[in-house]
Amino acid sequence: MSRRVVLPVLVVALALAACSGSGADSGSGSSGEAEQTAEETGAEDELVGWMGEFCAAHDSFLRSLGDVPSLLEEAPEPPGEEDRARLVEALTVRLQVLDGGHEAALGLPTPPTAARDLAEAYRATLEEAREVTTERREHAVLFPVPELESVYMLSRLDEATWTPFDERLSDYVELTHPDLTEPYEAAPTCRQ
Repeated sequence: MSRRVVLPVLVVALALAACSGSGADSGSGSSGEAEQTAEETGAEDELVGWMGEFCAAHDSFLRSLGDVPSLLEEAPEPPGEEDRARLVEALTVRLQVLDGGHEAALGLPTPPTAARDLAEAYRATLEEAREVTTERREHAVLFPVPELESVYMLSRLDEATWTPFDERLSDYVELTHPDLTEPYEAAPTCRQ
């Protein structure tokens, strides 16, 4: 009878020992798991910190966009020479704000690996907006008055369709980089 009791106890003890690992490789036991968690936490903290800086730069950029004269109001039909100055001024201010936003995006610390795609897409969007605005401004200066209407129309379309500037940043991150939603929500400057 004692063998019948000892055998199941021995089997259970061996099974438990196999599951928990041997005492010889103590570096890969529970303390190894704790170190891995600390590494993961460090990487997550770095990502949350970077997202916070990213959100602060974006918020500053959005505030600056408020200084740009809007072209979405009714466009003069047909535009005259006096409208050229208004258009050139609006595009000049828009370009200055885009330059500032681009510089701020370039001034961010190197993004953690998980955020590199977001950072590159954001910078590329700003760069494209700068290039288009520069071209529109050149056209506004050089085109004859009868062609200003097309420059107005394209500039208004640009203003109405900019991304990620025409949506909330949280929506942009969630739609284009869903893996960054948690770090975004954890960063205090992103929750403002």
